[in-house]
Amino acid sequence: MSSKEIEYILWKKEYVTSNTLLDDQHKRFVTIINKLADAINKGCRKNIHDIFFEIIFYIEHYMIEKDINLIDCDKNKYELHKKLHTELLEKVKECYKNFTSSNQLECCKNLHSYLREWFVSYIKLFKKNNFNECWK
Repeated sequence: MSSKEIEYILWKKEYVTSNTLLDDQHKRFVTIINKLADAINKGCRKNIHDIFFEIIFYIEHYMIEKDINLIDCDKNKYELHKKLHTELLEKVKECYKNFTSSNQLECCKNLHSYLREWFVSYIKLFKKNNFNECWK
């Protein structure tokens, strides 16, 4: 791999939440992030609008599904989780708006870096706050 290529996220044991449904959802998000990496490695031109749409759709769908479980389980966890997903969604939408008016490749790289960091931080916070207890 050349130094210019964006690396893919490989699923690691440390990402596992011990809930198959949640792990499958998180793996889906990693797959989408990796689609973005693939697009970047090909110049961030082909199918990039579809990838933005897929990211936004995933976040919105995932957010609603998790919020339903969390609000019934623990209001504080719900509020924290909603805040995290709202910030993520706003960042992706902001990047999409900037995508058409800025250096597209740089925009894609920045988004990929943000999504990658967000995901790793999210998993740590997910475990630290024991969000998993709301799906048992």
